This record gives sequence, C-alpha cells and structure tokens, in this order.
Amino acid sequence: MNTILEPSFLFISEEQWRDVEKRDAFLEHFLGHLEKISNYSITKIYWTDALEELLMNHAYSPPWVSDVKWRNQFFPILYNQFNPIKLIVSSELSWDACQCSPVLSSFQRNTEILERFLELVHILINKNEKVYFCLGFDKQRTNCLSYCFSCKCHENHLEPIVIVAPDSWFDHIDIVSVCWPQNSQDAFKLQLALKIILKKKLFKQISDLRYNYETSESFIKDIAKESIYRENILYSLAKRLTLTQGEAVSDEGLSDEPVRGKKGERRFRVSGVCRIHYKYSETGDLLLLNYYGEGKHDKGLK
Repeated sequence: MNTILEPSFLFISEEQWRDVEKRDAFLEHFLGHLEKISNYSITKIYWTDALEELLMNHAYSPPWVSDVKWRNQFFPILYNQFNPIKLIVSSELSWDACQCSPVLSSFQRNTEILERFLELVHILINKNEKVYFCLGFDKQRTNCLSYCFSCKCHENHLEPIVIVAPDSWFDHIDIVSVCWPQNSQDAFKLQLALKIILKKKLFKQISDLRYNYETSESFIKDIAKESIYRENILYSLAKRLTLTQGEAVSDEGLSDEPVRGKKGERRFRVSGVCRIHYKYSETGDLLLLNYYGEGKHDKGLK
C-alpha cells in the first residue's frame, strides 16, 4: 500500500519552528519516518503538484524551505530520500476537498494546504484505494487512531491504516522478503531485519546486543536458499546475540554447543535439525560460518 501524509508531517508553523523543542521533535519525526521508509522500501508517498507548489514556492512554505540555512540542509535529504518515494497523483477531473472525521486541524491561517490534501484524498476515494495515513509530529500523542474520509459523491469511503511513530512501520514490513540477503552485496539487509526482530519479538534494541557479528560468504549463500525458516533464523540469531555463551548453552531453544571435531567452532539451534555454525573472531565477535537447513547434513549432529 501507498501512503498519504497528514499536512503537519511536512508543514510546520513559524511559531512552532521557533520553539526549539517542537522544532527538534518535528525533525526527529520527519527524518525518522523517511529513514524507515527508505531503508526498508516500505511504501510510496501519494503527492500532487498542488502540494508540491505549496511546499516549495509559496508564501506558506514551511520555515525549513523559506529559511536559506535550513533549506541548504534539507534539500539534499528531500532529493535523496523524499523525492524517490513520491508518487504524483493526477486527475483529469477537478475534485473538491472531501470530509474527514474526526476533523483535521490546521495551524495555517490560510487553509489551502489542508484543502489541497483533502482534494488528494478525494481522488483516492474515487480510485477506491487502501492507504497508510502517516500523522505529523504534533499528532503523536493523540488518542485517535482511526480516521474516515468521505464525500457526498461516492458511496465508498477511505479508512486508512494510521502510522504514528517511525517505529510503527515495523508492524507493516514483511521482513522475510524485504530484508532477506540474496548475496554478499546485500548482507546489510540482515542487520535491518535483526533490528525489527529484536524490537518485535525480543523487545530489545541493537544496543542490547552482547556481541557484534560478521557473516561469511558461505553463510549468506546458505541462508539465501532458505525459504521456510527465515523468521526462525532471525529470531534465533537475534536471541543468541543478546546472550552470553553460558546463557545460550542453558537456553533450551538454542542449545548452544561446540561442534565435535572442529576446534573453536560452535553451533546453535534454529528449528528442529536446522543449525547455525559460528566461531569467535579475534575481536570477540561472532563469525557466522554456515547455516544447515533441512536436507543439508550437519555432520556434528547425532
């Protein structure tokens, strides 16, 4: 699904911008969402030429556009992260602003920004689209997680999936397809996937890891072939990285143990007969050597 942006996601008032705390909150929210969307290729942003004009070339352009200092900092971010994910929506017909329940507030004395946004949503109602609705920084503490957009000319309405904080995107990412490495060049995807698993399944952050890890080329080749136990691999690896060796040995799920006949090599369970083999690097990191899935004989198993 694609996404619509609540106006305050990009448009901030001069008064709010002058408040350092609110400005920092806006920047953290805005950049956090762009990072998640770009890194994980989650969605495209529905946009119109009319909104682009208001954002870039209008008396009501936000301060980070009108202020030269901030514009010089922001424009590279827009060019590299926002522009590639924009999806311009156009229509041969002219659409009025639709209605929203609950009503969206506008800080602007000129309500044109909100009007242009609601016109965009009206086009999507006509297309009968399903979308995400990404709220602005000042809506994060709202108790309202349900919005309904409607009009008098269509029987259907639009009820988007509301996205509040940047980390909310983790609930909508198919990690085993989006974040699965296929070769050594995209091994970085494993790190992205681990971040999600740590947060969703173990309620931890990357900073909670006991070990860093390295991947061998053979390990990446092995897991690239796996299609059934991908999430098990991520969960077991994330769990192992948060435990000491002693804790991993005692953990019934992992059953970490040395590999017979291979000095310094160890393994832990993924699922059933599936195992990950590793050894410690000179710096104490876990060097992931191989993944033994179903049908690939792990000689160390009895």
